Amino acid sequence: MKQFLALISLVLISCNGQKKAAVESDNAQERGVETNNMVLILQEPDSSFDTVETVIIKDAKRLKSFYSKINMTRKPGIPIPEVDFSKEMIVIQCSGVVSQDGLPVLSILKETETKIILSSNFQKNTIHQTRTTTRPFCIYKMPLSEKNIEIETNFE
Repeated sequence: MKQFLALISLVLISCNGQKKAAVESDNAQERGVETNNMVLILQEPDSSFDTVETVIIKDAKRLKSFYSKINMTRKPGIPIPEVDFSKEMIVIQCSGVVSQDGLPVLSILKETETKIILSSNFQKNTIHQTRTTTRPFCIYKMPLSEKNIEIETNFE
C-alpha cells in the first residue's frame, strides 16, 4: 500500500512539473523572441505599405498611428503592444511589395558609439513553397537609444 501511495505521489508531482514548464514556455512566447537585445513583437505578410520603409517609433502616438494603418483592412485588428517608451523604442521594417515567400527578420549587425547598424534579411518559409506577392513587415522592441539607426537590406 505504501508503494502504491508513493507511486501516485510521484506521478502527481511529475505532472505539476510539466504544467510549470508549459506555463514558462507560454510566458516566453508572450514576451517575444529576443535577438541581440531586440525582441520580435510581430511578423506579418501584409502591412499595407507598398515601399521599403524602416520606421523608428519613440512615442505611443506614432505607434498607434502605425497600427491604425495596418489594421485598416483587418477585422479584428492586431492589438497594440505595451511599450515603456521611457526605456524602449520600436523598430519596424516594411519590405514593400515582394514576390518571394518569407518574412523579414532584423538583427543587430554592428553597434558603435554613434550608430546601430541593423541587417534586414528574409526568413524563408519552408512550409509553403509558393511565391505570392505580399507586403511583409516585422516589428521589434529594443532598448531606447539616441544613436542613429541604419538598415542594411539584404533582400533578393
